[in-house]
Amino acid sequence: MHIGLLSQDRLHFDPLKPVILRGPPTDDSSTVFMGNVVLSLSKARKLSKIIVQFKSVANTNWPEGIGSRATRLYHKKTLNEETINVLGSVMDDKDTILLPVGTHRFPFTFVVPNTMAETIEDIYGQVTHTIDAHASGPGLQLLNNLHTSKPVLVLRTYMSNSILTNNSLQDPSRTFEKHLDIADVQAVVENAAFSSGELLYMRLTIQPHQKNVRLEHIDVSIEETRRYTVIQMDALRTGTDNFGLDFLHATRLLDGESVAVDTDELRSVFVKHGRPLEVNDTLVYRITLASPSCSRQIRHTTHYKDILFRHRINIKLTLSHSQGTVSAPVSRTPSSSNLPTLSNQHIALHQPLPTLPINHNHSLQISHSTPINTPPPNWHNMLSKLRKPRLERETEDAPRQNYPIIFESLIGVFDCRLKEDYGQLPSYADLGISTNNIPLPSDSKSANNNTDRLAKASRHHKIKMDQTKPGVPAPHLCTCYFRFQEQLRLASEAPVLHAPTIVNPITELDSTPSKPPPEYVENVLDGLNATAQIFTRHDSLCSPQVVNYEKMDGTMNIIWWIHKSSMWTS
Repeated sequence: MHIGLLSQDRLHFDPLKPVILRGPPTDDSSTVFMGNVVLSLSKARKLSKIIVQFKSVANTNWPEGIGSRATRLYHKKTLNEETINVLGSVMDDKDTILLPVGTHRFPFTFVVPNTMAETIEDIYGQVTHTIDAHASGPGLQLLNNLHTSKPVLVLRTYMSNSILTNNSLQDPSRTFEKHLDIADVQAVVENAAFSSGELLYMRLTIQPHQKNVRLEHIDVSIEETRRYTVIQMDALRTGTDNFGLDFLHATRLLDGESVAVDTDELRSVFVKHGRPLEVNDTLVYRITLASPSCSRQIRHTTHYKDILFRHRINIKLTLSHSQGTVSAPVSRTPSSSNLPTLSNQHIALHQPLPTLPINHNHSLQISHSTPINTPPPNWHNMLSKLRKPRLERETEDAPRQNYPIIFESLIGVFDCRLKEDYGQLPSYADLGISTNNIPLPSDSKSANNNTDRLAKASRHHKIKMDQTKPGVPAPHLCTCYFRFQEQLRLASEAPVLHAPTIVNPITELDSTPSKPPPEYVENVLDGLNATAQIFTRHDSLCSPQVVNYEKMDGTMNIIWWIHKSSMWTS
């Protein structure tokens, strides 16, 4: 047990914001990671330095063993390590600073490059980022050292900061086309980068060139490929998983307008051996799919070469077309070689058929001479069979040829906590800062109560956002997402919750983001005009009058000059 924990002095961190990296590691950009290390002293104490260290470590697990003798079960590697002294310049151990009793906050700032590996949480590979703080003073180091450590979450989004400087915007969609003799097929994935649990939208267009075209089956899946390597020991492990995307909703697009279509009409196509869909005209559908969530153990796409995760979207479609008309069995319909067809019926009626009996030939002559409205019952049944539509016979009896179509492309999968677009500039609502005045607590107990209150309010706020209309597809919000949103809110309001101390006070410019401007008061001018009219009634008043107008942020003094001519200025 650390002996420094026996004292009442405490060293900890304020709530820290996660680091959000934007774009691939090839982008020349960086992100600022900042926070406060808090030192609570029960009595005055001398300190020589307070060191804050930001460290990144990669670890891979090998249960089968690696190395020349296969005795090593893991491999650890330090990726990055930065250290700063928050007390100022680096001093000798003999130089000390006397800190009074109370709570002291020391801000720190690290510049995180875009090449840093993001946080990876997997069974066989992890990349962790931690922030450590050490406070040391003169005398016996075992008794005078204070230490604290806290994990830091580092995530990566798709949109890059380069969109602010480039002349063209990056298109996140993927378009696939296939031209066949029977039809043209186009599939458009609207966003090729998504967070696990989000909705994935795909637009499908089928334009047939022939009749009797069917859409037999559609299958959309995400293929995940994993690779773990240790180059120094020639260790390699690979793995592959396939995650299917569930069908949620479909909307048919006609003439640029979205017209709702029964979901069951297209739902059967996504079911194996389901009912096919007839394609008699151009079909354009906007399909809503549910991406796999973190509960299905899908990983996010990584860029670290030793722990590399890649994702690919696979779209498989099957079209079918009938090969032609096939003669029906004899038991159902007489053979077309022995009986006249509809096209040459008027020629065959005057010529006797040698293969038929004589009474049948006589019946043919009688049926030609008799009125049409009184045909014999046997020929009525036979002609009704001959006049059966060919399309119906082909659909039921003719064999069909399948045309499989496969579309593949790389796709980006991000952490389940990144449901928002962090490539855009943040607003005050996203930052979690309210314009309402938050009382500054005087002691640590009230600060903890205030923190709990904000955490509950954040949780209730996000739950209300998750409540959508019934029947409308909504993204899956997991518990990781709610914890991430709560962490963002607490980190945003940490500079507002605590009053600045005498030692290294935190100014408004040091805290990013800053407080939003106050709300506008719509009736300010109306109130000033009404006050001016009251004073203009007194023509005898020529001296200046002072009017106090209360606003939400304080008191504003307004001086009015009232003249006899009822002219006033402000």
